[in-house]
Amino acid sequence: SFFAEVVRRTANSITGGGVLSSLKLFGRITIVSLVLLVLLSQFVYAQHEGGVYVIPVEGEITPTLSNFVKDSIDLAHDNSAQAIILEINTPGGLINSAIDIKDAVFDSTIPVITYVNKRASSAGALISLAGDNMYMAPGITIGSAETLPKDEKIVSDWTSQLRSTAASRGKDGEIAAAMADKDIEIRGIIDKGRLLNLTAQRALELSMCDGIADNINDVLTMTDLEDQSLVRIQPDFRHNFARMLTSSFVAPILLAIGIIAIIVEIFTAGFGAGGTIAIIAFSLFFWSNITAGNADWGTVILFIAG
Repeated sequence: SFFAEVVRRTANSITGGGVLSSLKLFGRITIVSLVLLVLLSQFVYAQHEGGVYVIPVEGEITPTLSNFVKDSIDLAHDNSAQAIILEINTPGGLINSAIDIKDAVFDSTIPVITYVNKRASSAGALISLAGDNMYMAPGITIGSAETLPKDEKIVSDWTSQLRSTAASRGKDGEIAAAMADKDIEIRGIIDKGRLLNLTAQRALELSMCDGIADNINDVLTMTDLEDQSLVRIQPDFRHNFARMLTSSFVAPILLAIGIIAIIVEIFTAGFGAGGTIAIIAFSLFFWSNITAGNADWGTVILFIAG
């Protein structure tokens, strides 16, 4: 009965000569939404020719982080960087996002070095193993890459990703796969029923990393890049803001606010606070998802048309 009442009032507005005002309202909402989306999408990275580009891979691995890393790798190529270092500190995250970063590393024509400075758990293990060379800080660990849920198809695909990535970089693929599959047993390394987690020293002994480095400068020395300048890329406001808005906690709240505000606007004469709040909420929701790679402009157009 609630939605029937909404339809009845809308129909009365149109048949009562409100077509022009309805079109004006639609035009205002569309224009303001597009302006907000365009303004929020503007960002500029500092330009620096040559050098070694250091890209942080920190926190949960999400589509937003994946896009940031890919954009940063493209920027390094555009500025003729000598090498790229992915500085990794992550508890893990989404498998698809980790695979996207791995693919970007593999596609890079510039050498990509991975440096695990604190931890590389779960999906972070794949990104670490993807580098042309991999270095670890002393006292940190890599591994524990079990999937959730533990579906057989997902586990099989994920272990294959770890195995093939490690093998392509000259490392033991079976050791990498044991980080995600408890059924893999490797004598002298891991017993069946346990996930493999390697310390920096143990990873070096097993040739799963190329060295132990206290900091980025040590990595430069070990890779004969000490004469190169460092260019540190940091996530800009756009990426940090989008990462917050696409979280599992904030995104549903934005949707709820937008829907409630639209309902309030329908029952309020003229264009007021409800419509303004709805525009802001939906603009933030769609902009953050476009930035994260979860949606595109086609989604926005379909939503506005609806």
